[in-house]
Amino acid sequence: MAPSGNQFFSARIVNRRNISEELVVVHVDPGGDFSFTPGQYATLGVVTPEKHYERAYSIASAPHEKSWNFSSNWCRKAS
Repeated sequence: MAPSGNQFFSARIVNRRNISEELVVVHVDPGGDFSFTPGQYATLGVVTPEKHYERAYSIASAPHEKSWNFSSNWCRKAS
């Protein structure tokens, strides 16, 4: 499957695991064939009616795995 648009895949979250209140691991199906090398990152984005959000995350899975693993510390807005 080719990326939608000129450079994007339509990925989907297949699993989310809360390790603690501060750490989450997300498993993502990239939505197509995409090879990467260890240490590479991917930009994940979400489009909402109000805004388009994008953040870069290091891919924490092996290149032969079908889904990608990302981990992130939970960032709460300062009050």
